[in-house]
Amino acid sequence: YGVGNKDIMSQKEAMLPIGAGHSVRVFENELFTAEQAADAFKEFYSNNTLSIAYSLRELDLTSE
Repeated sequence: YGVGNKDIMSQKEAMLPIGAGHSVRVFENELFTAEQAADAFKEFYSNNTLSIAYSLRELDLTSE
């Protein structure tokens, strides 16, 4: 899943490489700084869930 910040509403896209010859399309709200990613990870690790401040989007890894 892609984790997105619900506070950022944008349709800007980026292609991120995930391996040799493969990439995945993500949206601007799914790009985090290291500090933001660490905060989301700590929240999930502590609570086994994410707050409503985040959205989840299933990633299609079959076509790109």
